[in-house]
Amino acid sequence: MATVIPPATVYQEQLAHVGLGLPYWWPEQPLTHELSIGDVGFFDDNGNFVWLFNATIDDSAVNVNGVPDGFKPLRLPRILLNEIPNVVDKGPFYSRGIEVRGGGGDVGAYGIGGGISMKVKSDKAAFLTIPSPPHQVQVYKNRLFPQYMRKNRKSWFDFAQELGLDPKLDDLIIIKGVVKTTNWVVGMYLGHSKEHEVKISANDPTGVAGFVQAGVWAKVSHSQAVPWQTRTGPSKARDRRASVHSSTSIPASPNPSYTSNLVVPSTRGSSSSESHRRSFSGASSSSHSTYLSPPSPTPTHLTTPIDAPAEPFNVHTDQTIFISYYKAKTRFILPAAIKANAGPDVLPDPDSDGDTGEATEVLEYPATSTFESFLEPALDFVLEKLPQVNEVIVCDEDIYDIVDNEEWPEDLGSFLRAKARADAFRIDADDTFATFSIQDWLEKRQREREQSQTEELAQIAANAPPTAADDDNHDDHMAGGYGGDFDDDDDDMFDSEDKRKRPFAGDMELAQPDMNTSSLFPHVNMLGSGSEELGMLCSIAVSSDGKYVLGGYEGGTAMLWRVNNGVALRRFEGHENSVTAVAISPDTRLVATASMDGKVFLRQVENLHIPGAVPVDTQGIITSLEGHTGGIWDAVWSPDNTILATASADSTIILWSISPDTYPIPAGSTTTSPQQPQKIATLRNPSSTNRKIRFSPDSSKLVTLAFDKAIVWDTRTGVQIASLSGHENFIWMADFSHDSSRIVTCSDDHSTRIWDATTGTELVTLREHTASIWCAGFSPDSQWVFSGSCDSAIAVCDSFQSTRKLLLREHSSAVNDVKWLSLDGADYIVGGFANGKVIVWDADWNAYGERGRLVRELKGHEDKVKSVMVTKDKQWIVSGSDDGTVKAWNVIDLIASDAP
Repeated sequence: MATVIPPATVYQEQLAHVGLGLPYWWPEQPLTHELSIGDVGFFDDNGNFVWLFNATIDDSAVNVNGVPDGFKPLRLPRILLNEIPNVVDKGPFYSRGIEVRGGGGDVGAYGIGGGISMKVKSDKAAFLTIPSPPHQVQVYKNRLFPQYMRKNRKSWFDFAQELGLDPKLDDLIIIKGVVKTTNWVVGMYLGHSKEHEVKISANDPTGVAGFVQAGVWAKVSHSQAVPWQTRTGPSKARDRRASVHSSTSIPASPNPSYTSNLVVPSTRGSSSSESHRRSFSGASSSSHSTYLSPPSPTPTHLTTPIDAPAEPFNVHTDQTIFISYYKAKTRFILPAAIKANAGPDVLPDPDSDGDTGEATEVLEYPATSTFESFLEPALDFVLEKLPQVNEVIVCDEDIYDIVDNEEWPEDLGSFLRAKARADAFRIDADDTFATFSIQDWLEKRQREREQSQTEELAQIAANAPPTAADDDNHDDHMAGGYGGDFDDDDDDMFDSEDKRKRPFAGDMELAQPDMNTSSLFPHVNMLGSGSEELGMLCSIAVSSDGKYVLGGYEGGTAMLWRVNNGVALRRFEGHENSVTAVAISPDTRLVATASMDGKVFLRQVENLHIPGAVPVDTQGIITSLEGHTGGIWDAVWSPDNTILATASADSTIILWSISPDTYPIPAGSTTTSPQQPQKIATLRNPSSTNRKIRFSPDSSKLVTLAFDKAIVWDTRTGVQIASLSGHENFIWMADFSHDSSRIVTCSDDHSTRIWDATTGTELVTLREHTASIWCAGFSPDSQWVFSGSCDSAIAVCDSFQSTRKLLLREHSSAVNDVKWLSLDGADYIVGGFANGKVIVWDADWNAYGERGRLVRELKGHEDKVKSVMVTKDKQWIVSGSDDGTVKAWNVIDLIASDAP
């Protein structure tokens, strides 16, 4: 029998080391649907992706084939999407058996300049040349996709059969990412002429040298005796193909049934001209030679040599050159029972054959298409070594994370066995199902943050200003993601369980995913926080851009940190008592520190020694705001960046006008004398307990607290607008709805009340708690109001109808703070508790009822958590504790490791 090898198989095998997913031999945009995240389908015998539907969209205009019975779309928070323009910085891409050098011109980063000459030194080779930076869109590695695939892929299989297609169950995949470009040239070689040259040059009738500038296709030249297959695109042929296949809604393969006379010499060195025909289903004729399945007959194929026609250069980034995806494999078992070799926490020796002397039935793997994914060795490895598992799902990122910076292995199965012996990775497994552990990915991300910290500390030590890359809060712009392992020492900023020594049972540790909700979770500890020198944490603020966190301490010091790596950027001294209030201006240029010593200092966030900047003293103080005669309880900036409000124990609240000229002045500015902050108004409060004040989102109002009353003020005039009277005891907090029309208050009288912000009319009274309520607020759409109490409960109610939707409880620990995290329609409740935990719930009461669903208990603090905040970009949850520590928990890590 002939060994039929599709060109796509050789191509993806030779370029898998690039690390961006499966190298795709057919980059042309499909007829009805541009490949995207969430696409479900399969690779046909020639390696072309056959699209069925998109699992993230419930829209018939997109899913023109329909959807499977019982279809429920995959809920995919956008925060898991990672879009990376210019994902790689050089090209062309080529296999290790190729030596590349410039031809008639330089080899550009993304173009071919005057030409590329490639010397081929092996019997297999492949290359990809692109003229413009490729664009990657992917979802971070997560548990949502494999769980969704596990639950639904049988219905996908039934759906494919309903469409008249006949994939095997294990052929089905779901796409998690794509890399796209505008134009491309792909090529592959399988033969025995080990040393020969291939040249790619710009077909440039305009006389303008270079692939990009010419705006035309390239030409590929090589010896006629060498069986290369090359393709370039896109071509106008895709338009012609669209008209031919417009009668069907199923995306057509660019390579339907065809006949070709292309033959590759057999292993014995013979050659043949026997024709070979292959159908969509993969049937093939018999032969005694080794064949390459022929190329597409469309004009996108370049025979050797031929100059492609000069067509307009494609400017749309819609050509898919790499596909990242999840794939499953099932162990089919004969009806008789099988006795497993290992339990869920034991993995047999990677070198053993699994024979225990027990009689078992034969295990059979299902056949797949002729085209074989490079993920197959990883799927086989897990099934072979975990006899109790009969289903496994992996993605290409699993493999890239294990290979890491090592050379891409020629034998992936042997490589994985060796890595298993070295305790290099873990597998999450239950009695029947397995995936590569998400924990390893989380730890790799953590190591990246640790490296970022090390590099920035080195810059600080060298008195070098931070780079733009260091100032990037997202720390998520590298293909494939990261993770890491870490110690839990007081000096470390990265806290988690110590994973450096892994006591494997057998050869591999099996992390139990069901236990993850209560395990110590990776997080960033702000360097220096929690030290005895600083003392107790009294106040905390996060910048509007999510980059900085500011903490005030009882020793009179304030610390400014970078959120994404915990580096301490500034240490602000100057106060003679506890720093009870801190605030960062919305434009992130100024910080205010206020103390029980009655002083309010304005300081600049940027480098203290910028030439031409506003003069500052040694503590970075621009100016001191004088006016209060008592200690300061709170300081808050207006959302429009024009007013700073300070509340004091002297029963006054002062509104300060902060002009842009107060800010640091860049070198070369004509402004030489900055304008000092001016008092807008001094508000007289009937009580000295003005511990919390809040601006309305539109900056027009300010609410202050006076024991059992709240007062609303006009921030432009300082005139009282309304008095909110009705509580019977001390009010702990007040906050505005997001349209500034209503106010919620919570009190020691066990009630939460909602008021009209203009008239002071009480609109709703909620009595969901049995003890003092210390925190309350609105959801982002203001539909819901939440409250946290020392009765250990968090309540969520309709802010208009007063009906309760959620009542979340955490043992017997008081709730000190609550925040709402909304991610593209997926809502989460974040609570800070007196037992030192930060707890996150899924607030989808339609799916989980009144108790919601516990997503994660975030452990790390050793004393009560007094404050939790969500950065405006929703990348981080920041928590502050009475143990003095400030910690940041990455939301991407949290959501990616969640499995509803």
